[in-house]
Amino acid sequence: MRMIVSLIALSLAAAPQGAIEISHRTDGRTPLTAVAWSTLTLQEQKIFDVQVGAVVSVRGVPLEALLALAGARRSEDTALLHFKNGMIIPVPLDPQGEPMIDVFIAHELRGADGVFAAAFPSVIHNRASWMQQRAIVFGDNKVIVSQADHPALAATTTHFSPWSHVDSLKRIELVNAAAVHSTLMVPGNANDDVRRGLDVFEQRCQFCHGVAG
Repeated sequence: MRMIVSLIALSLAAAPQGAIEISHRTDGRTPLTAVAWSTLTLQEQKIFDVQVGAVVSVRGVPLEALLALAGARRSEDTALLHFKNGMIIPVPLDPQGEPMIDVFIAHELRGADGVFAAAFPSVIHNRASWMQQRAIVFGDNKVIVSQADHPALAATTTHFSPWSHVDSLKRIELVNAAAVHSTLMVPGNANDDVRRGLDVFEQRCQFCHGVAG
């Protein structure tokens, strides 16, 4: 049986004039609080962006600032970052509710003219000449991390980073990791191949295909 997890959802609207929606889902109801970017104190940072492979100057907020708005509960130890393109990246939280991965949500990028604007160039990764690669297009925000690795990745994974393929952040869910993992559990009589398949899913596939399978 799948466990029901309490969660808090934060949605980042894609429109340039969008707002951050904070949603508490505890009793079947979903009260929303909209927090406009204009009401947030934006921090200016010069940071290496692993997705573009360069240092960028941006203004935005760290993930912990958004989590503080949500008021994490004791049972919640993971923040699921939902992106517009369907990717979901789990970020583990420490006992104080702080993210254990440094994540910065940029709202504005400094352009060549020195002006900050909510305009992020599309990203196209280099692939084999025969492979058509879809551009990654951003809305009014871009998630920036400086390290390509992730705690869930297998130690042998060297050429894949989920952070390279995300677009704009759409929503954040605060959940209990054990409860989420239970939705992926295989039957007790499953063979070794199935169990190894689950390991592969959690170490690599979950980012694009959803942590709930």
